[in-house]
Amino acid sequence: MAVQVPPSGRVLFGIALCSAACVWFARGSFAPAFFLAPLGIAAFCFSSAGAWVAAAAALGANGVITLGGGLSLSGALNSLYFALVTLSFSWAAAPPGRGPAFLRVSAAVRMVTGAALTAAGLIPLLVFAGSGIHAMMRSQAEMVISAYQSMMADPLDAVPPGGELSADLVLNLMGSVALRGGALASAAFFFFVNRQAAVIVSWFSRRSAGREHLSLFHAPLRLIWVFSLSLLVILAGTVFKRPYLEIPGWNLAVFCAILYLIQGGGIVLYFLSRPEIPILFRALANVLMVIVFLSPIVNGIALGGLTLLGIAENWVPFRVPRQKGPASTPEG
Repeated sequence: MAVQVPPSGRVLFGIALCSAACVWFARGSFAPAFFLAPLGIAAFCFSSAGAWVAAAAALGANGVITLGGGLSLSGALNSLYFALVTLSFSWAAAPPGRGPAFLRVSAAVRMVTGAALTAAGLIPLLVFAGSGIHAMMRSQAEMVISAYQSMMADPLDAVPPGGELSADLVLNLMGSVALRGGALASAAFFFFVNRQAAVIVSWFSRRSAGREHLSLFHAPLRLIWVFSLSLLVILAGTVFKRPYLEIPGWNLAVFCAILYLIQGGGIVLYFLSRPEIPILFRALANVLMVIVFLSPIVNGIALGGLTLLGIAENWVPFRVPRQKGPASTPEG
């Protein structure tokens, strides 16, 4: 006779499996970029509390493994950064049911804010972690140079007008872009990919607790003033050559632009979710969006278009439900 496992036992087993998968992906070579997705699965398939239990268990297991390898500054900083990323993503996927109101803002704001915390946490890791991370970054820069030179038909074309292409030049360029919002954009994309992977897996579950549909997201109306101010700060920092103005301005502008990008994507998803849209057309549209975002140059145009669409909704109400009878004047 088969043994009946109570529902609570199945939930605990699922949470433990998500926690183990998080640590295994993070410390292994198989799909390490998706180590946050199991925490999202715990949130969407079980509950917010389940996601936080899975995150706490993952933090404990990762700490034990780190201590097992010996005490070192690099190991401690990596563990702290793992904790920062894990807790930030857990907050984005599963906001606490109680506590201050700012902890329960919309999913998009939580995701971008968590990504900002993650990007800021890279600074002490890069400064104090020693030569290991810098050696890894240098090897990645050399790989970029090798790939760039292999694409050039003529080796002379691989040399930029200003001189020889070197790992130091690539590292300086990468650092400059990262400081000016590149790190924030990368972290936000990392969070979004893991969230979407968790959403796809949770489709197979009857329960989708805590999942908030991004098609309903609206950026705060006052964000447009913050975005405008950031552009003025960037202009002032560039004209007067003041990096301490330009760098914060770029990060603030990228923060606002990501929120408007999500809002623009929400507008597209809103129209695709209309009941009169055929299911086959929705499926083809989603496949087309994936192809577009994976296509160089085209994806940049698409992302820019979605961002402008999100900004335009400050003045044009794209997502107004259809009403029967005469239209009423929208309220401001």
